[in-house]
Amino acid sequence: MTLIALAALGPRAARAQTPRTVTVYAADYAFDAPDSIRAGATNFHLVNRGPSRHHLTIFALPSGMSLATFDHLMRVESGGDGIEPIGGTESPAEGRHDAWATLDLAPGQYVLTCMLPLPDGSGTHRSRGMFRALTVLPAARPAPVPHADVLVRMTDFAFVSPDTLRAGQHVVRFENQGRHAHLALVLRLAPGKTLADLAAWQANGQKGPNPTTGAGGVTEMAPGRASVLRLDLEPGRYLLVCIDTDGTEPKMHAELGMVREFTVQ
Repeated sequence: MTLIALAALGPRAARAQTPRTVTVYAADYAFDAPDSIRAGATNFHLVNRGPSRHHLTIFALPSGMSLATFDHLMRVESGGDGIEPIGGTESPAEGRHDAWATLDLAPGQYVLTCMLPLPDGSGTHRSRGMFRALTVLPAARPAPVPHADVLVRMTDFAFVSPDTLRAGQHVVRFENQGRHAHLALVLRLAPGKTLADLAAWQANGQKGPNPTTGAGGVTEMAPGRASVLRLDLEPGRYLLVCIDTDGTEPKMHAELGMVREFTVQ
């Protein structure tokens, strides 16, 4: 191959290695997103058009499973039969309307969902029809996942992560290294408040001011999965909290010790 040909291929190869960005618009209760994308690392840009809070959880479906079957199984079993949560982004941080998550997707069938509870407790946003099919097609040169400057490991039942971070934007990689599915809420404690204040607020039926504000986070991931998030952190004290449960361990994971405090300076 000539030098001219190599030079011509260079920019194309470089572009092929850059994760694409897919914008997912959320409203009450539907997603607007592409029907299909190519395999590899993909930046999912969640834009909430509200008025309710929404997040983005992505499920991988077994080969041949229809969207109707997925809906039925989620209604009667809350999953099962090979439906696998692979991550996504929690609701945008307080005061923002968008959030980012990067996932490495293999070819196959996926579903974009919002699993947040309805205000009346009758179900989730997904049960109101807030889910959408996504087909991932093969790619000649799948893009790699971008480098992260912070690693958070999720085990059964703990977070392993830095004690201190600098203020500003971080690219955070969340890895589920446990045997259970896990998620991570990133919560900023109000000045003077502690984890004990959050526990007391929860025990009191969430009456009164919330001692925390949401700063983002990663939605449920099955064991072995990873998501990369962009988090913009102001100075203060924060918590990582897993509120997931599953059939083999019915307690909320936070009750089993899956909470970690860290400081942003």
